[in-house]
Amino acid sequence: MSYKPKIANTPSVRLLDLKSKPYFIVASVEVGNTTTKCILTATNLEEGKTYHVIKTVTMTRDVRSPLPDETVFGKTLNGVELTRESVSEMVRDTLLKAINDAKLDISTDIHFVVRSTGVVAGFDSPEEVGVFIKALADGCLMAGIPPQYLPEFIDDPAEFINSLDLDPAVFRADMIITYSLHPDITPQIARMAGEAGVKALLVPNGRARVSTTELEQISKEYGIHIEVDDLCCKMRPHPSISDLNAIFGTPILDVTTSHGTIIDIKVLRGAPCGSTWRMAEKIIGTSVREAPARAGLLIQQYPCRAVRGGKGGIHESAKLHRQAMEAALNHEDASRNG
Repeated sequence: MSYKPKIANTPSVRLLDLKSKPYFIVASVEVGNTTTKCILTATNLEEGKTYHVIKTVTMTRDVRSPLPDETVFGKTLNGVELTRESVSEMVRDTLLKAINDAKLDISTDIHFVVRSTGVVAGFDSPEEVGVFIKALADGCLMAGIPPQYLPEFIDDPAEFINSLDLDPAVFRADMIITYSLHPDITPQIARMAGEAGVKALLVPNGRARVSTTELEQISKEYGIHIEVDDLCCKMRPHPSISDLNAIFGTPILDVTTSHGTIIDIKVLRGAPCGSTWRMAEKIIGTSVREAPARAGLLIQQYPCRAVRGGKGGIHESAKLHRQAMEAALNHEDASRNG
């Protein structure tokens, strides 16, 4: 009895399903001696099955030649010279081609990136390997992959931030809200804010991405109030920013209705990210009955910067604004009938 070998084919998935169902999409980028490739896979979180989305392959030998001011740190086994810049650009282009061909959005649809290489077999030192690893990360960042999807150490956060050429005017403020998503960057921003005399630093969604112990030390050293919150619309009052607390924090609304419809709304206090004010603009003309639920929906569509998934995060933001709308409508009804 003879057996025929079976060739396993990973099932594909429709774009409509990727956009409408709970999928965790991973981009795997590999630079090899012969080919550079990017493979996108999607795992359905409801059924636990992984599907193939797309695969893009380019020839590593087609990496551009080193520029005069670049340093060649290594070669492939085929003798192709590599610089950090040229490898980064090749990774960027390969990643973007795969994502664009799949008709996905790099900032909202990609949830994690895996980077690997076999080129290092031809390297002479650990330093060369380190440069290559950094080049892989650089390429992903250049493509627009959010930093939190690239778990990597930043050796010199100060140098990294200086390379961004930030406008110094950013730090001439009473309060700074930082969405820096890399754990090595946030403490450096805190130091720069403290040195500039900023009164308070708000780090939304930061507990999982930053060392609160280090931020506490910076707070004591510079006398700056640093608040790490899961939601920026739950910012707690603090004496150092009392003026700001009157404007930013848990939402408070003042609503005017006529014939069961919202005709005017004032934001007495709202989320620092601006979502409360955007919601107020969009909700005029909504019926009183639908207003609370629509307020929560509009917050989620802002887009809210809170964490997605689970029971907290963006759902908690929506709940806070729904409750604020309910309270405002009850107050308006009591005032009208009182």
